Amino acid sequence: MPNPSDPLANLPKPNVPACGTSTGTPYFGSASALNINGTAVLYPDGAYCGGINIKPGANVTFMPGTYVLTSKNGSTTKSPGGLNVDLGTTVNGTGVTFYNLGPSGGVTFGFSSFTFGGVNLVAPTSGVYSGILFFQDPGNTAQATIIGSSSWNTVLEGAYYFPKGKVVFALDGPANYNILVAYDIEFAVLTFGSTTLTSGVKSNYSSLANGSPVGGSGAVMVQ
Repeated sequence: MPNPSDPLANLPKPNVPACGTSTGTPYFGSASALNINGTAVLYPDGAYCGGINIKPGANVTFMPGTYVLTSKNGSTTKSPGGLNVDLGTTVNGTGVTFYNLGPSGGVTFGFSSFTFGGVNLVAPTSGVYSGILFFQDPGNTAQATIIGSSSWNTVLEGAYYFPKGKVVFALDGPANYNILVAYDIEFAVLTFGSTTLTSGVKSNYSSLANGSPVGGSGAVMVQ
């Protein structure tokens, strides 16, 4: 039986800034769960304590950088934490990494319609987190759900790293590359009307200064 090592185990954890104090857009972090219903611009300067929840009809822009998401503010739980993107949203961010510290709250992506423009998030092309879009702390075992399709204008370009979490995955977006590393993976097949959503993996790393963040080639699946 193969016994592969974690190919991203040496990825350093980012510094965790203090919780933000913003109460309106533009946001520079937040002190409690941030629920966005309208138009907003977010910056990575402060931690998002309580996580980010993007509701239907919202139009959100993430400026470049590393976003720290946590469900705690000191000793106080600010649940649910994590990053949750709902149906019918417009979300854009280039050069972004989301670090989900936890200790609870996962990453959840719904499926975006043409009406609202879709979700387009692209990892940095250089630096420490080159090619890394989602990075969940090894101490956080929360489940992630990543569902999207080119039919719904979903682009999630980068590596999805959940070393101790389960990922429910169904994504066929038009990204140049994507990498999934997780403790447990459930590949979903979803049907909506005449559309059947399956998973696709791309491997064009030409946009990354140092190529793929995962060394070597090929893949190993262990049950």
